[in-house]
Amino acid sequence: MEDLDKKMSETGAKVPAMCIFTYTLFFGSVAGAVAVCYRNLIMRYLLVNEDQRLMKLNDIGAIIGLISMAGLAGVGAFPVSTVFWAHMLAAGVHFVFAMVYIILQTFINHYVPGANVLVKRLRILFCVAVLLLLFLLVIFFPLSFVKWNKVNSGPPALKTPDDEIFGLMFSSAFFEWVMYGAFLSFISTLSIEFRKFHLTIGVVPVTPKSDEDT
Repeated sequence: MEDLDKKMSETGAKVPAMCIFTYTLFFGSVAGAVAVCYRNLIMRYLLVNEDQRLMKLNDIGAIIGLISMAGLAGVGAFPVSTVFWAHMLAAGVHFVFAMVYIILQTFINHYVPGANVLVKRLRILFCVAVLLLLFLLVIFFPLSFVKWNKVNSGPPALKTPDDEIFGLMFSSAFFEWVMYGAFLSFISTLSIEFRKFHLTIGVVPVTPKSDEDT
């Protein structure tokens, strides 16, 4: 168990956790992009008779969601122990754009005809939770890194419970994972609309040229 503990990291900083972390985030970014596009198509259908500004807002939301998923792929491509600044930049893009995306979806959902009131409230709750946890993360994350660098020479991604400032680092990681849990919970509520539609891919035959055209 001790040898296994030395090889594992909650941030995907060491092999084999790094491999699992990278492949999981790559898969999540692709699945998330598909969900964003599917959601956009469903909202286009539900809002067809509503204010056209909502349609534009829906398209803007889809673009923001796709940027967020691109950021998630960047987090997977650059684990924290490799190119640190690239990892943090990608994480910042993912978290911020994900926050904006779920706020827009909650706002748009408010104007969908016949939308479930309980689902509306649940999504608002998840939005508030993500916003509050992101606020705490913005405070604790830089504070923990500043204090860590003052007393430790190793990278924070390879921290152990015996290190100084471990509690503060753990709190920062805790807020991050709980925040992401709230975000994934919000995304899971989109399945309520997904189950009411079927995604199909069709083809249209090429119209053959007449003898006169040839």
